[in-house]
Amino acid sequence: MELTRAFLAYADNVRAQDSAAYAIQELLSIYDCRKTNIDCPGSRLWERFPEHVQEILEPHLNTRYKSYQKAVNWFKVKKPIYLSKLGTNFAEWSATWAGYLITKVRHDLARKVFNCCSIMMKNDFKVTIYLLPHILVHVLLGCNKEDQQEVYSEIMAVLKNDDPCTRRLGDSASDMSQLGTQTVFSMIDHLTQWARHKFQMLNAAEKTTNKPGKEKGDLKGTSEDCEEYKSVTRFLELIPQDTLAVASFRSKAYTRAVMHFESFITEKKQNIQEHLGFLQKLYAAMHEPDGVEGVSAIRKAEPSLKEQI
Repeated sequence: MELTRAFLAYADNVRAQDSAAYAIQELLSIYDCRKTNIDCPGSRLWERFPEHVQEILEPHLNTRYKSYQKAVNWFKVKKPIYLSKLGTNFAEWSATWAGYLITKVRHDLARKVFNCCSIMMKNDFKVTIYLLPHILVHVLLGCNKEDQQEVYSEIMAVLKNDDPCTRRLGDSASDMSQLGTQTVFSMIDHLTQWARHKFQMLNAAEKTTNKPGKEKGDLKGTSEDCEEYKSVTRFLELIPQDTLAVASFRSKAYTRAVMHFESFITEKKQNIQEHLGFLQKLYAAMHEPDGVEGVSAIRKAEPSLKEQI
């Protein structure tokens, strides 16, 4: 659906539309997705598309587009990519990072799907934003500690981007920071949702473990699911809640900032007195005078001149 949107959106841009057409063509081929009289996964998938989408897809069942993407030597690409030579604007950074992450996907089918879409990422960052959370999940399911650390470093580079030199660059740098932060948030949200769903599946599987007739293969599958769940949750635990709170505040996602701040205080058993300045700024930005007064009421130390102002 996202690729059909992109295909229609670039009617006046031949190169971009051809990229979308190539991606659609390859995906239809990978899943053998077409209308047939035979009941098979490909035909069932085809039937799930609305009629107006089928009309867009049908011509691509017989097209012969080819990809001429240049191979990238990823070993020579500086990491983190954010704000490096290949990450000076949002579209370039997100497409480059997504392209690099795809090389870390171990699952063959997922890697094929992401690879055929990567040609479109360079033309439409909305496609990149849509795919990045899914790419990241597949990376984390099969990555080693080095790969995990690279992903962590990239995310932290985005979340901690508060360099005064960058801010002086004006609106373009501000947009880059805002879009980058929002993209990271969407990725974290997707990981959290994925982990929650996996946890529910594991709980349901555990309830049937001792039932008669339970196959060993089923137990093996549950064990693999458990390891996948742990891989994702361990990664989420690496990202500091206070860093997320500050990044949320900077991007004016104040409700989110409150959520992460509360998690930081409770999970790390922090003394809230040491963080009242941030909390007061947060309530002030949210135009919550009662909250500001509440912070003042529980403050034990004298506020600084800046906090008083």
